Order: sequence, then C-alpha cells, then structure tokens
Amino acid sequence: MNSDLNVLGVYFPTLFAIALGALAATAFLRALLDRRGFYAFVWHPPLFNISLYFIVLAIGVMIVNRTLI
Repeated sequence: MNSDLNVLGVYFPTLFAIALGALAATAFLRALLDRRGFYAFVWHPPLFNISLYFIVLAIGVMIVNRTLI
C-alpha cells in the first residue's frame, strides 16, 4: 500500500483512511437500500451489512493499489 498519512503530526495507516471511507459509503448504501425496501428480501440484515462493508473496503483497497482500474 501507499505510505502513511500524516494528520497534525500523527501518522495513520492508509488502510485506516480507506476503512473510514468504506464506512461512509456503506452507510450511504444501507440508507439507499433501506429506502428502496431491499431489506425485505434479505435473510440476515446484519450479516448482509458486514458483507457489504467488506466488499466496499476491498474495492477501495483495489482502487488505491490500482489493481481494479
């Protein structure tokens, strides 16, 4: 991965920034899917939500590492 991020003198791993972005994107997707009534078809919503988060996180990592594009 890329080098660490320096925020006010505190170094954070790049994965931390990607994870925060994935959390925000997952929250948006969850709200969108909930409004559309998608969760009526999901057997186990918490399991689906954590799977959705890891999928978004993996896509973010692949974009940062330029293996997806």
